[in-house]
Amino acid sequence: MAQKRTTEIDRMTRERDAALLSMDRKRILVYLKRYDTQAWKQMKRAKHETFWVAVHKAITAAVDLPDDKRELSRRWLFKRGLSPLGDLKRNDK
Repeated sequence: MAQKRTTEIDRMTRERDAALLSMDRKRILVYLKRYDTQAWKQMKRAKHETFWVAVHKAITAAVDLPDDKRELSRRWLFKRGLSPLGDLKRNDK
């Protein structure tokens, strides 16, 4: 049972990372609808800027993503006077 759960979490994480890195609103919404219907309901109605703030914050918090992508999102947020989530230290470092 634990193996199945780990595999499922790994799959969800890979799908999340791919959706976030795609920077494709439709693809991100498809992911949210599949795994988090509450977030999907909020994000599908979100204004353009609000949607992208949430995406960039999620990217900065996702420690499995490449540091350079997380840094780009961190800068995007700082440029708008906003703070990132988490730091840029990866779990494996």
